[in-house]
Amino acid sequence: MIFGLTAIISTPPQAFPAIVSQRLPDITKQLAVLAIKMKDERMKVLVDNEKYCKEEEEKRARGEKSDEEGDGFVDEEASDEEEDDDDDENEQAILKKIEKARKAGKAAADKTGGDELDDDYDDEEDSDYEYTGGDLAIYDSALDSVDELLTVKSALESLNS
Repeated sequence: MIFGLTAIISTPPQAFPAIVSQRLPDITKQLAVLAIKMKDERMKVLVDNEKYCKEEEEKRARGEKSDEEGDGFVDEEASDEEEDDDDDENEQAILKKIEKARKAGKAAADKTGGDELDDDYDDEEDSDYEYTGGDLAIYDSALDSVDELLTVKSALESLNS
């Protein structure tokens, strides 16, 4: 939502219909409210992280085991992540085996002169298909690396200049 509002205020006002131009102050106000809420949430997380780090330092100073050291506690989420990593490695190994078998089958078909495989679709020739990103990484987004607050700040600065 914040990117949509930022895009609206970044667009020249003459490009809008009259109704949207009339509502620009309200849109800017809502964008500011959202930015303040995001900043407050970030500050809350930073305070919590700082508090946790201080507690860990105090535990180490007293000679106690910290939460980060092994204390016999099994973190189920961490073990699930390890299983997911194993699954990802297994999946990659399976994909490599399939690719080798496909290439071997294609080579065998070329030797026999037969057209046993469908040559119309070949992943190697498809620039949009990638194993490391793209079709197998459908949940990655370029927006993950964008700082919303910096985007809003630059949009508001350009609005005032």
